[in-house]
Amino acid sequence: MDEFEKPLTLQEVLERLKGLIGRTKLLSHLSAYPTYNGEPTHRRWGSRIIFYRDDYQRLLASLERPSASLSKRERITHAPPLPSAEKAYLRAMKLLAKKNTKARRPTKR
Repeated sequence: MDEFEKPLTLQEVLERLKGLIGRTKLLSHLSAYPTYNGEPTHRRWGSRIIFYRDDYQRLLASLERPSASLSKRERITHAPPLPSAEKAYLRAMKLLAKKNTKARRPTKR
């Protein structure tokens, strides 16, 4: 008899992945990666989460390589560059000069 004759529930998937991933992390992963390579990693039946055979295989693949499930627009290829030390120094000097000019202005009485 095929073990995937009926869809798996979330609890059954957690039992299969016991020791590898917990409930909170799995739910977080499912909400972050509802699809993998354009196909669903799980399905909703009312408020229940179920997994068909193909869904379960995609879920396992998405757990191994989650970045493949993101489109090119969603992928982060690099972090934004940090300002150079010289640029940060010039910015700090500009702020100091601005602060000093405010302090020197005579106050109206």
